[in-house]
Amino acid sequence: MSVSMKCIGDPRQLLHPTDSEGNICGAGEYTNRPYAYFFDWTKCIKSLNVPANILQGRPFVCPTKQVCVQKCPNKTSYYKFGDYNMNRICTYDVTESDNNNEELVRDGKCASYIIASKPLFGRCVPQQIESLANSIIQAPDGNEANATVYDSNGQPLNGSKLEQGVKYLVELLNLKQIAVMLVEDLATSWKYILLAFGLSVVVSFLWIVLMRWLAKPLVWFGIIGFIVLLGVITGLAFFEFIQLRANNDNQIIKEFKFVADANYYRSLPITWLIIGILSGILLLIAVLVVLVLFKRLRIALAILQEASKAVAYNFFSLFWPFIPLILHIGIFAYWVAITMYLATAGKPIYRIAGNQSDVDPADLTIGQICNPQKWNKSLFKDHVIRSSKINLTYSNLV
Repeated sequence: MSVSMKCIGDPRQLLHPTDSEGNICGAGEYTNRPYAYFFDWTKCIKSLNVPANILQGRPFVCPTKQVCVQKCPNKTSYYKFGDYNMNRICTYDVTESDNNNEELVRDGKCASYIIASKPLFGRCVPQQIESLANSIIQAPDGNEANATVYDSNGQPLNGSKLEQGVKYLVELLNLKQIAVMLVEDLATSWKYILLAFGLSVVVSFLWIVLMRWLAKPLVWFGIIGFIVLLGVITGLAFFEFIQLRANNDNQIIKEFKFVADANYYRSLPITWLIIGILSGILLLIAVLVVLVLFKRLRIALAILQEASKAVAYNFFSLFWPFIPLILHIGIFAYWVAITMYLATAGKPIYRIAGNQSDVDPADLTIGQICNPQKWNKSLFKDHVIRSSKINLTYSNLV
């Protein structure tokens, strides 16, 4: 099973986005194209009116053409503007000599508009999206004059629809973001993790060795240090709480929401109040335990000192725990690897994207599974392109 998963799985899909044809951006032939660009964000709105029996539990990520690009565009433009060729984003078969932008846009080979974007988990998302709400997007038309930008349907590009489309994709990525962040952090910091693990092993080993001669001082140092640390945390937490509450008009909390940014929680007075209360309770419990069990602690220290001497006579017993630990780490690493391959196993699924009202349901159903190779050669697609009325394409499910 492990061999089969390695053959059909590709963990790179967990770290990199894919285009409409299932190509992984930033890997293989597209190493120099690490970002995915969406031709029309307004089509990413959640209300797609696609029957549930067609989707079979798997929603569209975004039924618009997606291509891998070298960098996200930093300027907004429209295909009828003079500076469009400098920023246009098209499919891979379009060359610089292809200058008929109207035909390229009509055939779905180039994006009708380019929106200034920034990378977000490998996807190019519009910049300052919240400030675009309730407005019609405009951009310089190449003649130093602002002109209205239109979407792929020929309608003025509405900032609210753009915001809805982006938010929908972000919602779909929320569950994936945490896993991606963990994998990326692990890939970049595994050396430091191993270094910290090695240092902790050395410190623990030295602690056990020193316990033979300095059992009482070390134990009391640990107990007193723990109590002092809790006291410092409690004091700092309440101090930060008082400062933040003063900056928030003496209100403990104005608005609370779940976000992935830790800085947001650090700015809330309620966060520091909770930390202060919890650390204060732990401090009180620790002090009471030491006071009540003081005599028993002295007896325990004497026993611990004798036990450390026994360990010294069987010194190599200290190294035995490393053997099962290494085996456990190996099994865990193997499980993680198989899970990543299993999660990315299988063939890409492609579904037809477009508006159902533009086609005859007897001939075609929007959302049904299709084969890109047969689709590219189909007479129906050629007829659609020549008709200049609708532009159907296929979309890969991320």
